Amino acid sequence: PPLRIDHRYLTEGRDVTMQPSHIQSSSQGSVSVLSLAKESLAAINENTCGSGPSPLVAELTDEFVHAIQASPHSIVIDIRDLSFLDHANVAFLFKLVRLLGKNNKRGCICCSSNVKQGLDVVGMTKVCPTVADLDKAIAALASSSK
Repeated sequence: PPLRIDHRYLTEGRDVTMQPSHIQSSSQGSVSVLSLAKESLAAINENTCGSGPSPLVAELTDEFVHAIQASPHSIVIDIRDLSFLDHANVAFLFKLVRLLGKNNKRGCICCSSNVKQGLDVVGMTKVCPTVADLDKAIAALASSSK
């Protein structure tokens, strides 16, 4: 069954329910797959990151934190739909990987081979594995959690 995420939290004394729109979450055995919407990642650019956190980046980050905290499993960050990364996307992915570590979650990034090459160049593979095939990403995390 799909992983259910409670998107309620308190903000300034009010109970707010987030409308998840950036991340689809599913459970694949002992691994959770968090698929980031292509449109959301594509909207993160120099304008949204250059002058400090934008509402979009903050919203995406909050949704990601809620998803990883709700998951008892290792996490695959699925960005296979994305065919191009700019420096703002790379910075955001590094932020997501740091959040995995901060929440004691093991993870990997599943992405297209073109994006994987770019992530290899910027050193992402030194802090988080990158895999081009979702089944292989799930298998790698599932086997290492046994």
